[in-house]
Amino acid sequence: MKIVEQLTILAANKPGVLANICGSLSDEQINIIGITVVDHLEYAMIRMVVSDPQKAIHLLGEAGILVLEGEVIQLSLKKGPGSLEYVAEILAEENLNIEYVYATESTNNGESTLFLKSNDNQKALEVLRKKLDQFK
Repeated sequence: MKIVEQLTILAANKPGVLANICGSLSDEQINIIGITVVDHLEYAMIRMVVSDPQKAIHLLGEAGILVLEGEVIQLSLKKGPGSLEYVAEILAEENLNIEYVYATESTNNGESTLFLKSNDNQKALEVLRKKLDQFK
């Protein structure tokens, strides 16, 4: 469990744009660890965690793509009902708001990777570290 850098990209919401962005990253051996895309009529907001954020920012910036940097909490959860509920309850008890969340599918070891943005990531990380160790 850790705080990681997230890239937020505002891109045209049309066919091929996401493929071009992903292809540019792939060409430079930058792995997409987690991604979510939300449409906003003419534009799409792409949030992603990548293996080399600084290289990705430089690469996409050179292509004229606006990239904003931010932070999210990356944590692993066991597969099964109740895991996300438990995380949300822990944060709610501390009056910490979840602004958004996205996840990857579970791996062979039965864990999913969750990316979470809180109104106070540092405090949320501390609270989750303390409480989730008991849950595992």
